[in-house]
Amino acid sequence: MNAIEKERVTEIVTLHSEVAGYLRISLAKGIRIGELLTEQKAALKHGEFTPWIKANLPFTDRTAQNYMRLYSQRGLLKTENVSYLAEGYRLLCAPKERDEVGSLYKQQFDLAVRARTLELEAGRTMIAMNRLLTPNPGHIITGTAEDDIVFHIEEGKLTVFKLRGKGFTEKSYKTGEDVWWYLEKRVGIGRVQAIWELPQITLSDEDVRRLESETQGTDRFWDTLQQITRRACGVFDEQAFIEAAQKLYNDLAALCSDLCGTWALISSKA
Repeated sequence: MNAIEKERVTEIVTLHSEVAGYLRISLAKGIRIGELLTEQKAALKHGEFTPWIKANLPFTDRTAQNYMRLYSQRGLLKTENVSYLAEGYRLLCAPKERDEVGSLYKQQFDLAVRARTLELEAGRTMIAMNRLLTPNPGHIITGTAEDDIVFHIEEGKLTVFKLRGKGFTEKSYKTGEDVWWYLEKRVGIGRVQAIWELPQITLSDEDVRRLESETQGTDRFWDTLQQITRRACGVFDEQAFIEAAQKLYNDLAALCSDLCGTWALISSKA
């Protein structure tokens, strides 16, 4: 390193220390550093400037470029009455850098809007599922899940019957308006195999007596039960019932799929 180069390095390091030590530094010192760096770069061969900075100066190539930009744009800074180093940096921020920052903010905004939209979609889907799983007045919704569960929903209550050994256990849960949540938690909507809506059947005293009297003969018992059911349900169209049950199941499965997909998207954006 020759004497002139050594003198430049010494002055650059000294001036940089002053810049780092004062918040309200004179812009002239920053411009002077840029001038010295510009002179040194011109004295070096192509590709030697960055290694020279790493070997001789206590700051990065990017900081050096900022100083040099101050020097090259000193006329603009004077016209704009810039008196502080930070103001000069902000004014000379490259258009590309501003575009990148603006693009990042836009992406963050778009992601926030998308996340909010997905949350609203999830909310609408949950409302639709609750409506689907809420029986009409005087009706109950019943269904099966896999091979060991039967459930029914009525008047804000979910009752789950689960096969245990030779019998079933029975548990009831007050659902309020969150029917789908309780069905998912206690049964698992993805496990549901069939689901349908039926009128509630209230047995009269005569019906009870008839059933009790027919319990000795299985065939007659089921025949009596069928008569009572048909009378309570009105004209029973088996095909219409099958189609309605299948539609209810398909609607539930579609809503469940939509909800799972929406939550997966929300999770991926988190």
